Amino acid sequence: MIPEIYQEIEAVTDRETARKIAELFQGCQVYFPMWNKMDSSRKRDAAIYRDRMSGMGVMELALKYGLTERRIRMLVDEKRPKQGRLPI
Repeated sequence: MIPEIYQEIEAVTDRETARKIAELFQGCQVYFPMWNKMDSSRKRDAAIYRDRMSGMGVMELALKYGLTERRIRMLVDEKRPKQGRLPI
């Protein structure tokens, strides 16, 4: 008898795929972000970057998007080409 989690995977794939997943992730905790939120997050992040490049301040962006200032800085840094930094 295989563990319940692999039975669930096998129910939507097949036994071989469930076995491969078991080998790949056994003993690990795996986080899968919500699929439908990934696209909206990308759009939000792009809007944050555009707003920052147009001159909005980090605090203003944090309030507008309901994020921390630290997270705003991280998102902008991820989007920015790897040269120069904006003054904060």
